[in-house]
Amino acid sequence: MDDTKWRNLCAQIMDENSPDKLWDLVDQLNRTLDDREKALRGKELSRVVSSHAPEDSTYT
Repeated sequence: MDDTKWRNLCAQIMDENSPDKLWDLVDQLNRTLDDREKALRGKELSRVVSSHAPEDSTYT
């Protein structure tokens, strides 16, 4: 996953003076980091599941 979006939001937050705009940027950052965490957890889960999958999927 590309870290550019949340890093750019952090840079904007550091430079923002308007409380309203700051609030919006922090909200965007939180949503972006939540989405990133979900994506990373999904990759981790699929990696764990696939590593525990049986070699032969035929069951009798």
